[in-house]
Amino acid sequence: MPESAPLFVSAHGAFPTRVMREFEQVKTFDRDFDRAVKVRAADRERAAELLTQDVRDWLRTETRLAQWPIYLERATLRTGGHRPLTRETLLAEADFLIDVSGRLPADRL
Repeated sequence: MPESAPLFVSAHGAFPTRVMREFEQVKTFDRDFDRAVKVRAADRERAAELLTQDVRDWLRTETRLAQWPIYLERATLRTGGHRPLTRETLLAEADFLIDVSGRLPADRL
């Protein structure tokens, strides 16, 4: 299982065309999470390792995910979404990424 296998997480299921075409939808069998959060990944097993119960619980209620989908690819965590480039939005997005990285299991990244 490649550690760099991409993982894409969105509150609305809005993914770039490439992601829709190339990556599988991931179901966690956690009904509340699967209803609220959409996941696509190159490797379902890796996605399951990263989306622990604690991470799923947090993401399901994390309102910032609606603004910024999460992309984890090649050990790089970033967000997507459209936002104005202001100091406030960039700092808010950076704060969200810090929170996400702090919640993902570091030993599995």
